[in-house]
Amino acid sequence: MGANYHLSGGGLTTSSTQLDFEHKREGQDIQIQTTAQWNIQTESPWISFSKSNGTGNATVQIKVLTNNATSEREGKVIINAGNQYDTLVIKQKGQPITLLASPSTLQSGINRQRFEIQVVANLPWQILKHDSWIHIDEVNSNLIGKIVFTVEPSNGEVRTGKLSISAAGQTFDVTINQENIITASEEEVLGQLKIYPNPASSFLMIEGEVDYYQLIDITGKIQQENSIKQQNEIRIDTDNLSKGIYFMRLSTALGTATQRIIIQ
Repeated sequence: MGANYHLSGGGLTTSSTQLDFEHKREGQDIQIQTTAQWNIQTESPWISFSKSNGTGNATVQIKVLTNNATSEREGKVIINAGNQYDTLVIKQKGQPITLLASPSTLQSGINRQRFEIQVVANLPWQILKHDSWIHIDEVNSNLIGKIVFTVEPSNGEVRTGKLSISAAGQTFDVTINQENIITASEEEVLGQLKIYPNPASSFLMIEGEVDYYQLIDITGKIQQENSIKQQNEIRIDTDNLSKGIYFMRLSTALGTATQRIIIQ
């Protein structure tokens, strides 16, 4: 950044009166011009300096820690030289708002079905709205929380509904597609399968007839998928996956289901 010197009088000149930072940890240089001894200080614990005192002209890096809040924060740095001082305002942006739900798209048959979705946010969230045929059974509104809901039996028509969550004016929609097909409930589908170990570390086993599976991370990205033609035993290697929460979507002759998986 080119110097735009601010004269405070008495032989002290600084190159800026304000520095603006992104939310992440970073640093910016300022130039101090003086013939006297100088020192620099702040009452904000998230602000630090490459050096805090010296004599004569100097370049000092102003450093900030990561701002984990979503709101902007502000601090002040005081530079003294002899009996003169200058004030430097430090402003740092907050974290971008995170609001995700996974799975973000669900498939339901004509029968009543119960689903669970995982919600990840970095500030408080709530259910904004949902279609009348979607009934909320349970809400855990922690920053890593969940929503459990039940889809009414279809009247025979294909329909698409949404469950919307919101945080600080932002929304995230979960889409539920209900088809005119007869399927077993998730509980019935999972009751025909054995998925272990859960939590898992290096592998997962699925016992039972499965046509297709997807392993999806918390952001909704598919990490693994395979069409397996009703194999009775499937081994899935997971040692290359990051630790965390995943969702296993399973398609069988009875219907579809989603199983929450923890990789540790």
